[in-house]
Amino acid sequence: MKRIVKRLLIVAVAALAGIQFVGPSRTNPPSDPAKALARRVEIPPPVEAVLDRACRSCHSNATRWPWYAHVAPVSWSVINHVNEGRGQLNLSDWPSSPEEGADLLDEVCSQVKNGSMPIREYTWIHRDARLSDADKKLLCQWAN
Repeated sequence: MKRIVKRLLIVAVAALAGIQFVGPSRTNPPSDPAKALARRVEIPPPVEAVLDRACRSCHSNATRWPWYAHVAPVSWSVINHVNEGRGQLNLSDWPSSPEEGADLLDEVCSQVKNGSMPIREYTWIHRDARLSDADKKLLCQWAN
């Protein structure tokens, strides 16, 4: 019985080591600063602070990749969340159309109000990203 457990443990460790070399890659694509949200929309400092604290890491091309984003299989989930986040809203690549930008800002307010953003998985580890009612009100007032 001990021999089987030892072999299973060796196989599990080898599999865990092996999966570190597969999966999606972490990227921070180059950005044109002229296309950033801050260049197209005025952002008051308190709003900027909330965006930096709770949004920017997943919703921009300036992701700060934490240590666990380098360890599979957790990294696969983190990378997927960041890629999806950038696909929905990218503060580094804001639309030039005022209507499109306004729609995105409306969606920011909606997602924040209903508690969809920031996602729970992120706030479990990044407690400072949790939004207070005052933060939500501030973002929605600014977005409108």
